[in-house]
Amino acid sequence: MALHVLWNGYRILRENARALMDEAAPAEELERIRAAISRGELTQADVFDADYQPIAGTEPVQYHNRFVDFADRHLRPMLDAQTARDSTIFGCCLVDRNGFLPTHISDRSQAQRFGHPEWNTEHARNRQFFLHNQTRRVMNREGDYFVCTYRQDLGQGHYRALRSILVPVIVGGRRWGLYELGYLT
Repeated sequence: MALHVLWNGYRILRENARALMDEAAPAEELERIRAAISRGELTQADVFDADYQPIAGTEPVQYHNRFVDFADRHLRPMLDAQTARDSTIFGCCLVDRNGFLPTHISDRSQAQRFGHPEWNTEHARNRQFFLHNQTRRVMNREGDYFVCTYRQDLGQGHYRALRSILVPVIVGGRRWGLYELGYLT
């Protein structure tokens, strides 16, 4: 019986991952970054900027770097469109090699509410660090994509199971970070 449950769980996960791989390819985002570098609107140093400046008055603390504004203007609309493509997609984001999310989908990039860290944890996830164990492991591995299941912290002691497809993001021949597509089954 246990073997049957394990096999069916694996089969469902494998089928879902295959079905969502088209959604998880960050080609459009990468092309937008490459084009901006070619036009001189953005430099590779801007994309890889690790000088994270805390934003005063944010709780949990949010940060700014030279890539954030570009990501908000040019990448967030694509993340929103990808999230809207399928009802099983919970969201998608880009996370740099240090676990920093320069932008997120609009639903998770709202302005923080002063004095409401629990609300902010759910609705203002952009410009924060989220380097969970599974993300750290994938960040240091080679491969076209990875599938992970983990417990997402929603604040106030609440969690949910989330499955993610993580795809390495390479800019200028260097690994910038990962594209993550989270989905619920």
